Amino acid sequence: MPLFVFLSGCAASYWAGRLEHSKQYLKFLVKRLYRSATQLLLPFSTWTLIAFLVLDQKENLSNYLIKVIREPDNSLWFLPCIFWCIVYTCIFYVLIFIVKKLLEKLSFNNLSHFLSNGFLQFFLLIIFWLYLRNKLPTEYGLVFVNWISGGLFIYFALGLFFIAHFSELKSRWIRVFTYI
Repeated sequence: MPLFVFLSGCAASYWAGRLEHSKQYLKFLVKRLYRSATQLLLPFSTWTLIAFLVLDQKENLSNYLIKVIREPDNSLWFLPCIFWCIVYTCIFYVLIFIVKKLLEKLSFNNLSHFLSNGFLQFFLLIIFWLYLRNKLPTEYGLVFVNWISGGLFIYFALGLFFIAHFSELKSRWIRVFTYI
C-alpha cells in the first residue's frame, strides 16, 4: 500500500505542478477536490452498495453505510485514503497561496518567492501533516492516512515531490537511478 499511495502522489504531482502557473489558483483547487471526490468517493460508495447486496449483510443498509463511512476498511478503504491525501494537499496549497499573497502585500517578495521552493514546500507539508494528524479523529479513513505504516500520507507527499523535482534533473543516469 505505501507503493500504491506513493504512485498516487506521483500522479497528483501533475495537477499540483500546474498550480504555480494557474491564474485561478483557488478555483483550480476546488475543482480538483470535486474531481477527486467524484473519482474516488463515488466508486467507493458504489462498491459499498454492491458489497452490501452481494455479501448479504446481517444488518440493515443504513447501519451498514454508517459503519463503512466511519470505518472504510469494511470496503475499498484505499479510495478514501487517497481522497484524504488530496484534501490535505489542497488545504496546504491554499495556505501557501494565502501566505504568499500576504507576503507580497507586505512587500516581502523575496520571502514569497522562497515559498515556491519545492523542497521547502515538502518540508512544510510534512510539518503541516504531522500537526494535523494528532488533531483529527481516526475514523472516516483518517487512520490510514495518519497512522497505518507510519501514516500513508508521507508516501503520498514523497510521490508528489519526487516526480515534480527529480524528473527535472539534467543527467539521464541520475533520473534513471531515482526512478528505480
